[in-house]
Amino acid sequence: MCARLDNRTIPHLTEPDQAQNAPPVDACPRPDGGASALTEETRALPRKREIEAAFAAYNRIDRETAVLPPPALRLLTVMFPRSDACRRSVASLAQEGFDVRPLRRLLRALLEAGFLSKQESLARVTNTYRLHLPPRRRR
Repeated sequence: MCARLDNRTIPHLTEPDQAQNAPPVDACPRPDGGASALTEETRALPRKREIEAAFAAYNRIDRETAVLPPPALRLLTVMFPRSDACRRSVASLAQEGFDVRPLRRLLRALLEAGFLSKQESLARVTNTYRLHLPPRRRR
């Protein structure tokens, strides 16, 4: 815990442009709910960085075989902002700015690279994709 200091206890703690009779400087300001609260975006940042690091490592290691294109990275971050499972249809992913045909190719490439596994579902139920970081080795 941080104690509130005032210029009576330590007289030299006034700010350069602070008057001698001004209220004491708060050495440990209390966080307010709005400024310090985590937003959905800030919670997703560590996941995004984790995906970016695994993606870059994969492209660095497997440069001769199959380098994944940048849209594949964007697709991973859209599909998995906070969780390791994604149950979105191709149509809903296409609404994020992907064309359907290239989107299907990206999904196939990510499955082959081992970043994704796919659990087939019954008709009218979306498939479940699971994220694997680092990617699983194909056998």
